[in-house]
Amino acid sequence: MKTLLRYLWMPVVALVAAPCFASHPASALPEVAKPVAVFSVASTDRLMDDLAYFTQTSGRNDVGGIIRMVGAPFLEYIDRTKPAGVIISVAGDEPKGIGFLPVPDLDGLLKFIKDKFGFPVDHLENGMKKLELGEGAYFKQQGDWLFFSDSPKHLVNLPEDPVKLLDGLNEEYGISFRVFVRNVPPQFRKMLIDRINNSIQSDLVLKPGDDPNIEGEFLQAFQTHFQNSVTSAVSDSEKVTIGWAVDASGNHTYTDFEVTAVEGSPLSKQLDWLTDTRSSLTGFFMSDAAATVRGSARISSQTAGIFGAFSTFIRKKAIKGIEEDPNAPEALTEIVNAVLNVVDKTISEGKTDVGTAVVLAPNSFKFVGGVRIADGDTLAGAFEKLVELVKGQPGVPDVDIRVEKYEGIDLHTFSVPLPEEEKDARKVLGENLDVVVGIGPENLFFGFGAGSETLLKQVIEDSLENGEKPVPPAHFELAIRPLVRFLTSIDPDNESFSAWATALAETRGGDGISVTVTTIENGLRCRFRVEEGVLEMLGKASRSADGSF
Repeated sequence: MKTLLRYLWMPVVALVAAPCFASHPASALPEVAKPVAVFSVASTDRLMDDLAYFTQTSGRNDVGGIIRMVGAPFLEYIDRTKPAGVIISVAGDEPKGIGFLPVPDLDGLLKFIKDKFGFPVDHLENGMKKLELGEGAYFKQQGDWLFFSDSPKHLVNLPEDPVKLLDGLNEEYGISFRVFVRNVPPQFRKMLIDRINNSIQSDLVLKPGDDPNIEGEFLQAFQTHFQNSVTSAVSDSEKVTIGWAVDASGNHTYTDFEVTAVEGSPLSKQLDWLTDTRSSLTGFFMSDAAATVRGSARISSQTAGIFGAFSTFIRKKAIKGIEEDPNAPEALTEIVNAVLNVVDKTISEGKTDVGTAVVLAPNSFKFVGGVRIADGDTLAGAFEKLVELVKGQPGVPDVDIRVEKYEGIDLHTFSVPLPEEEKDARKVLGENLDVVVGIGPENLFFGFGAGSETLLKQVIEDSLENGEKPVPPAHFELAIRPLVRFLTSIDPDNESFSAWATALAETRGGDGISVTVTTIENGLRCRFRVEEGVLEMLGKASRSADGSF
């Protein structure tokens, strides 16, 4: 499983790492080399505003004051209204990196560095200067820009306006990094594809005891899918961007990860399947939930293929296990086939829709979830057959079938006794874990915890009342306040929890942390967002007497 999860990140790693596979001897430098990657730092004024936001929000003006005091002498030589950056290109077969700073007075800056730190400066030909730092750093002034590199040969044919090469990142983010995948030479992209695909092929192999007719078939399908994904990610991507910014007016900070595809490419067409996503499970949009997960997407043929291969793998594995177990009832095969037939039919319809929510209060935990399915009647029949099959078995709770039909959803309930030694669990969930399962024509619902049945009914009712609505392909949100209150209630002696609770009691800002996937033109964006109240809590807790954080 760890190997499979690692390969989920392969396409992402491929995109970001592409420029790094240049290791051949240098050849003649072209007159103009397009950047394969840029690192952007916004203007000093903007960064100082961001710093002020963080230190003021967290109540750590002392830290901000120290940073400003230490940086003030150096910033005297910087144009505070302009950005800085690093530009990486490939000249011939050699990577070429140059950085730039808005320094109108290079001599003054170098004198400051020499006086302050004692680093000697050598004056070379053509206005080049070398700072004796480590193996040496080379500088050259051009207009109001100071360019620097680890090699003097890189400081030729410098751009007149390096800001244009940042592709607008300095306006959008405080700090950011972008890979221009299309500018990576084809031979390096191919080299990267081959290396990763060879790694996939060597890792996904049968182990002693694996069945080639089951594991082998699935591994081959999985291998083919991810090799194709890596090839498409490297070949069809336009840009990959990581950027951090502060939105002071919106009272939050965020980090973006973006991928855009070449218009009309296979990757672009795959990403189109994530546009115009809608959900009928809108009852999970709870303002008082401690955590929610929501998602909806159309399933492309490529994605359906790997899901189908996984379903086939599970089916063959389960049925073989049943056939080899002399105590397994024959009816179990029918139940497994019925459930996986519903899975296959749902995949073939090409649409997913899921929602979950966790509602927390002191000493109280409730979880509810739901997923769209293609054939609820078949699933309901398989569930009832399974209940009948295991009825009376040791350790199996009695299930109350169809205790209620609520808004077209058949509800089934049962309780699982919790061992006496599970004191923390019993404090939150009670002596028994209450479970509810709801099955309708197009949905499967489930929940557990005291009061989960009532909460699930509210979800079903709200979903019907709200109707289908546009939603992002994926969204996760965590509210810190109810989480901390819950943790403090079950472990009141925990000093960290107490520090968090005290800090939160004094905060005014929002307490949300979220991850949202949205579509952009020819691509997608994943945004990690932290609201102001969380920053306040971290700052206050960091000053607590017990040293939390």
